[in-house]
Amino acid sequence: MDCLCCGSVVLPGSRTFLRKKYDERKEIMTALETKYAISHSGLEDLEKMLINGVVCRGKCSGLLAKYVTLKKDYFFTERKIIDIFGDLVVKNGFGSVIGDGIADDATHSFVTSHGTPSRSTTASPARIARKQLQYTPKEQSTKTVGVLTIHKGKRRFSCLPPSLRGVGQSVGRKSRIAIVNKVLKDNRMKAMTIRKVGQLIRKDLKLLCKQNSSFCDKRISEIEQFDWARVTSCVRNTAPLLFTILDEALNESGLEKEIAIDMCTSIMLKTHSERASLVQRLISVLLFSSHAPKQLFQRLHKIGICVSHKSTIRLIDEMSEDFDGPVKEWRSKVSDYLWPESVVNSFDTNIASNDEAVPEDTEVHVHASNISITPVDVDDTSRPSLSQQPFESTSVPLSPVLSTTNNSLNTVSCYSEEPQTSNITITADLSIDFEGQPVLLSSPHCSDNSSSTASVAHASSYTISPPSYSEKSSSDTCTSEENMECNTPRPCHRSFKLVGDNLDKYVKPRHETMERHSSSLHYFHSFAVLDRCDTSHLADNPSLCDASTTCTSLSKSILPTESDRSSLLDNYAILFARVIQRHIPFFKKNCPKVVRHIDHSYTSEMSTKSVVVPLGVLFKNEVSHEDMIAIMTHLQQYVPSHTTEDQLLNPLTNEHFKVHIDEFHHILFGGDQLTVERATGGKKERSNELRGMERLEGLIPVQEDWHAKVTLLKAIWKVLYKTSSGSDTGTLYQLRNFLMRRTVTSEIKSDPTACEEFFLLILEAHILSIVMKEFQLDSLDGVPKSPIFQEQFLSDDRNHRLNILMSSVRSIVAEYTYDLTIGKDVKEKDCVLAYGKELLTLGMLYLEFIDSIKEGDGLRILRCWRYMLLVFKATNKRKYAIQAATLLFQYEFILTERMRHQLIWNRTINTCGGIGRNIPMDFHLEHLNKYLKSAIGHLSSNVSQNTIDRLGKSLGKLEHVKYNFDRNTGLKRDSGYQTKPSLSKDLKQVLEELNKVGIFETVDKRRHRSFPRFKGNTAGTVVENELEPWLAKLLTKITQFK
Repeated sequence: MDCLCCGSVVLPGSRTFLRKKYDERKEIMTALETKYAISHSGLEDLEKMLINGVVCRGKCSGLLAKYVTLKKDYFFTERKIIDIFGDLVVKNGFGSVIGDGIADDATHSFVTSHGTPSRSTTASPARIARKQLQYTPKEQSTKTVGVLTIHKGKRRFSCLPPSLRGVGQSVGRKSRIAIVNKVLKDNRMKAMTIRKVGQLIRKDLKLLCKQNSSFCDKRISEIEQFDWARVTSCVRNTAPLLFTILDEALNESGLEKEIAIDMCTSIMLKTHSERASLVQRLISVLLFSSHAPKQLFQRLHKIGICVSHKSTIRLIDEMSEDFDGPVKEWRSKVSDYLWPESVVNSFDTNIASNDEAVPEDTEVHVHASNISITPVDVDDTSRPSLSQQPFESTSVPLSPVLSTTNNSLNTVSCYSEEPQTSNITITADLSIDFEGQPVLLSSPHCSDNSSSTASVAHASSYTISPPSYSEKSSSDTCTSEENMECNTPRPCHRSFKLVGDNLDKYVKPRHETMERHSSSLHYFHSFAVLDRCDTSHLADNPSLCDASTTCTSLSKSILPTESDRSSLLDNYAILFARVIQRHIPFFKKNCPKVVRHIDHSYTSEMSTKSVVVPLGVLFKNEVSHEDMIAIMTHLQQYVPSHTTEDQLLNPLTNEHFKVHIDEFHHILFGGDQLTVERATGGKKERSNELRGMERLEGLIPVQEDWHAKVTLLKAIWKVLYKTSSGSDTGTLYQLRNFLMRRTVTSEIKSDPTACEEFFLLILEAHILSIVMKEFQLDSLDGVPKSPIFQEQFLSDDRNHRLNILMSSVRSIVAEYTYDLTIGKDVKEKDCVLAYGKELLTLGMLYLEFIDSIKEGDGLRILRCWRYMLLVFKATNKRKYAIQAATLLFQYEFILTERMRHQLIWNRTINTCGGIGRNIPMDFHLEHLNKYLKSAIGHLSSNVSQNTIDRLGKSLGKLEHVKYNFDRNTGLKRDSGYQTKPSLSKDLKQVLEELNKVGIFETVDKRRHRSFPRFKGNTAGTVVENELEPWLAKLLTKITQFK
């Protein structure tokens, strides 16, 4: 294109379009109109040509810009001279202002300064119109904006520069929004405004960096209880300008906006002060809990999102300092409940009141296991009453006086150092180890009014039982003044349970040297869980059973009974019906839904979330007896206990010596078979120690359920799974090959989950095969041809239909499952049918055990253990048979009422809350071990005892931080249940295989080649005459080292 000024060709990079030059085009048109007579159409064509034309960017464009500038300068200079000399014309009377005298142009805008009188200076519309008709010079067609200042009668008009004209016009219109818009359109004013806002924001950030700000709070509780709303409130109250800017800049609303505001603020604060790093510390903890590598910490720290890796490690160590604080608090609550301060203080006062000095180096340790104190006829002047609470020490001081005759130990006298006003009778059998020689102090009833004597003999053991009081006797001991104190209920407390298991990890270095080799780590991991079912109201007075009197009825006490069989069939029917409704549409459509959760006494408690506190990793191997004793010694610190001291006289020197009496609130210590066996062996090795503390008597080892469930599956595999049965249709191994389940092997421990999933699939196929046979179904989608489910069935109400279905299912279960009774193996004419019945029998027991654990039903779990004892015994699972019998003995004979209740009703853990979502405690520990193993694997070459200890101690706090963060951020927590693929196709394939051979049809002399003489009822191989002595011997052994 050619330049309109010089006519030369202008290249695209060196030209300027006049359409963007409004002032230049206007001045060109004005100049041409003054010299040339141009028609109206010519003016329009000229304007179009100028709009579409171009000029040279350098010379011609500069010339036009200079012309416009000179015209403006001339115009403003002329106006200024007129204003200056116009005042002289008016004052001297030479003339007057043409028009209004105030406004020279209707298009001018005037701004009154602060000194202007408050009178209107705006011309009326009619006057402005007349003025436009009278005189409108060409020079005054440009808008002029200024400020008219009237001060002391003097008026001064100041014209605003072009950059401020828009602001002046907006001020004249009194429009604040227009003023702000005009200011921000000007680059210089916008930059100054931004700079000023930045200064104000820095002041707000300084306020947020102060000590009282949430961002600067270094307490661990702020991370554990982090709340986005609280941090947003701090920003809103402390830095309102910053909050307003961020609030207006974000499009989100609600929680998302709060998170964005807090994140922006925290990153800006990080540049002002390293102390204001609450959000960064929280993110660092989350990264650590997710096993983030050190390089990721370095990258995110560089951009202010988290703190450094070293700071994170220090933070984790600080969080781990009180990792077992909740458990110690539980212990203190139980101790305060059982042994109130008043009893302890009175006992200590009585000890301090003795006149005889006690040598500090003389100590005798006594365990409370066989003391009985009987209060009788106490008057108003008697001592404080004895409490009804179990395991509670008494305030009655007892000081036996030992006398010798002819250097031989003959008698022992008992007396009280209190005034002779009480009629409390005390009975004690004491065996004291003094200077390496055991001395038995056997005192009969020692009253206040008379002294008693008893013979003293040597003994190797000493037991003192806790007092046992009846309601009548305890109420008699309360005086009228103490009645209110005795009847005041103590605060309720909950007991807890400890669970432990080994933590095995194989660590292989990248480069193996003489100093660095592959190592197998064998440590011990444990946790504590608070009871969900309260046991504080139950009695806790232990008493060992007499094995000689109970051995004749052991089988009746712990083995299944007829009522157990009836209850088991009822539950089997429900489990059967669930499978039927899940896969057969006819019953799903025409019958109400079968009970999804079998209720029990503590359904509501079992649906609450469990409180779990990890107790860290101990660098001990439970396989070693010494390490197991060290483990139990460490865990016993969490057992609520109470130690009292008494003083006795040395019969040889007539000097007083101390007697320590240890009392315990026994805690159940759960684990797998190996853990329980090693813990029992450790207690046996310590059985000859002096004190109960040293004998580890505060912990009671008990068997948990998940490892037992895996062992039950192993027992089923031993009966039904043979690798030689690949050609026997309907056997587990043949169906495994048919479905190509290569992860299912004869070794259950290689993949227990795969084996369990496969077995439950086969079990459901057997259930459906029986149902199709009994209900005369051609296919799962068909209609049953059985007379029970014809028109009469469909005409009944839905509840009655369900009753008919359940009754039919129960009869099927009773017919096709064995009773699992000892000494009654079943010889079927059809061995294939016997194999199917045995699979159904053991499978339904396995399914019942799984469902009872999910519901947390302690009675159903205990019933399953009764049957599992027989299965373990029949399949030669010797160690688990011993643990099953031990568990049943503990419930029936050994444990107290409180511990029995805790044993069966606090066996499961609910990690997320909800009915039917319980898991075994040892299975939860496996989850924790899996997390720790994953964390150890991410440490690479940094594996050490310090890092593992840090991981173990911080496990509970990290889980709490993650849970609180997810809840406040609106993240949906993982339910813990993985989505399983549909197995309907596999199920139909297996069902076709079973129906093809008619596995539940009766055919004489039919058998599997790998199971030629298969007999039903696995428990029938157990001989009753051999079982009774075995149980009696086991019970005697258990009660000896309880």
